[in-house]
Amino acid sequence: MRPRAMPADEAVPAWFAVLGIAPTRVEEDDLAAYVAGLGLPAQIPLKLVDDWHTASTLTRAPGGDMSWWDREEAERKRLTAQVGDADAVMRELTRATDEIAEAVHGAAAVAAARQGCGDPYIIRVAAGAAMQATHQRALAYMAGEPAHFFSGKYQLFAAGHWPLGVYGGAFHLF
Repeated sequence: MRPRAMPADEAVPAWFAVLGIAPTRVEEDDLAAYVAGLGLPAQIPLKLVDDWHTASTLTRAPGGDMSWWDREEAERKRLTAQVGDADAVMRELTRATDEIAEAVHGAAAVAAARQGCGDPYIIRVAAGAAMQATHQRALAYMAGEPAHFFSGKYQLFAAGHWPLGVYGGAFHLF
């Protein structure tokens, strides 16, 4: 029997609760693990994003360094193949993300509203990114790799941040 996609004893994530706030030491460690797993240089500058408008502009901007996205996709394929039965994997991952979909979207909408942002596009993008991180982390867990760099990414979301990616030679964290 394949393991469930998520540990049963996990704390409730603080989706989007600390956007724009500098990461703690633990969160810096999660970010370092994520950045290292992406194959980015350890000394890549960190830019803290502090508002929804900037996050929206970055996510819409052409010309971001998408090598991190390609690395994530390659890892997703590798982990899926490692787990095996693609249909069973998809069912379990869908279950894991379906359980949190409303909470994640609601948290993104509330966080955006607190900063005067009502843009449905960026709220959907934020919620989708958190759902993807949940999906990726669950896949790593199912593949027997709980310390995978996808876990670092997920932990950033669970702590209340949104890792936006690489733009202009820096890693952006909201």
